[in-house]
Amino acid sequence: MMELLKAKVTHDVQLEYVLYLQTRKDTEIFIRDPEALAAALEALTHREETVRALVAALEGVAP
Repeated sequence: MMELLKAKVTHDVQLEYVLYLQTRKDTEIFIRDPEALAAALEALTHREETVRALVAALEGVAP
């Protein structure tokens, strides 16, 4: 049961990271105002840090 849960969460985290990368690319294309872009990229950086923390937590879970 734990292995199935870990596989599901791993998949979800991987999907979240792909979405993060696409969102960051879209943000850099569409937001032209430098201040708004900086705020959006800061929020996305926080999102990336969260995803990385989830990955680290998953790596610590026993198989």
